[in-house]
Amino acid sequence: MPDLSDQPGSPGPATADPGVAVAADAATGTPGSTPTGATAELVVLAQAVAEATLAVPGVARLEPTLRGHLRALSTGPMNVIGVGGLPDGVVLSRRSGVVEARIDVAVHPVRPADEIAEDVRTRATALITGAGHQVGRVAVAVLSVEV
Repeated sequence: MPDLSDQPGSPGPATADPGVAVAADAATGTPGSTPTGATAELVVLAQAVAEATLAVPGVARLEPTLRGHLRALSTGPMNVIGVGGLPDGVVLSRRSGVVEARIDVAVHPVRPADEIAEDVRTRATALITGAGHQVGRVAVAVLSVEV
């Protein structure tokens, strides 16, 4: 399955900014907790990336992660976009001022999966840049093809 990555001006290994968690991990401390400050900004951006991803022709759905399944088991049924309002299948993080993304999708075979993944990556990159952030790695993985 394709895994398309983009590393413009890759800053190399980076340390996490203090107080800024991976968006999909923001609720791990206390199930159902509401992120604040810089983390809330990443959650809003993750939701926008999820919506943009689902709007790409050929994307069937965001592919749930193992972490999302484990949280669902510990907190009850998942809602449509993930536990605690976080989109499952989209992970954003900010390290040293650079926002990185990991997006896992399932696609319909209406066009090549690598084209779909590239469109997702392009839209995510545009959203991150449009929100005023420097973009690091944007990885899109096509984890399944719906028939």
